[in-house]
Amino acid sequence: MTYYYRVRPSNSTTQGVSGVASVFSPGCRPIYGPSNCTEGDGLSSFVFNGTTLSQNLGCSTGGYNSSTIVTTTVTQGQSYSFNGTLLSSTYQEGVSIWADFNRNGAFTSDELVYQTPTTINQPFSGSISFPSSLSAGPITIRVVVAYNTVPNDPCGIYLYGETEDYQLLVAQPASADLSLTIQTSTRTLLVNQPVSFSVTIQNDGPNQATGVSWQNRLPPNVSFVSADAGVVSSESAVSGSGISINSGASATFVYQVRPTQPGTYINAAQIIASNQLDPDSEPNSGTGDGQDDAATIDI
Repeated sequence: MTYYYRVRPSNSTTQGVSGVASVFSPGCRPIYGPSNCTEGDGLSSFVFNGTTLSQNLGCSTGGYNSSTIVTTTVTQGQSYSFNGTLLSSTYQEGVSIWADFNRNGAFTSDELVYQTPTTINQPFSGSISFPSSLSAGPITIRVVVAYNTVPNDPCGIYLYGETEDYQLLVAQPASADLSLTIQTSTRTLLVNQPVSFSVTIQNDGPNQATGVSWQNRLPPNVSFVSADAGVVSSESAVSGSGISINSGASATFVYQVRPTQPGTYINAAQIIASNQLDPDSEPNSGTGDGQDDAATIDI
């Protein structure tokens, strides 16, 4: 909770009221006995995604430390590894980690992201997954170490131990709004007459698109003839991969096929992969879902 206050002097030599000031009161935290972590029941180091977040390698004053000096960036929908060491390799300690996903300053049971299955006296490690629904901004994680028990309460009362809070930064993921169109050189042709198709991918997103792949599964009785650079074929599909498209730019891929039997052929192509998030389509979700990363045409 954030408290706002003003000060009025009580003597006769100073007049007026101060401006408004504020102080942030953090949520509850575990309470330890008088010795807390001074006997070695605590956290020595904590490394998250290769970044050492713990800046206090000894016992924190009162068994609690909040560190915001060093942080690291995470992305929604991704998992990140961590590892930690204890102050002592003699005492049995339990370790639990909470993440304040809803940013309300409290840690609840559904925000428990890691727990040692039993007490340990060795280094620990694991991973934390961040929901894809998280918005950009800072988020706090809490590491609780308790002697001879696995902590189940982020604000519990324990005999010995230590708690450290760290701050992570949730970044807005890069996005690329990709759309695909397909065109043909002619819609009416003879059997065994080659026809050209062109697939164009447009990037209307704010970031460069990388790792883009597309695919056109050929209908039965249609065979591949040739293609421009960057287009490959198999027995039943034409595709391109490893494509990068700048924001506001497009890329076009041309290839030739031929029908071996008379009839009407519906040809469909779709984007099957991209390294960036697309706000209105999902790669490789099919050509009939109405999304703008797929298109069809007939001959």
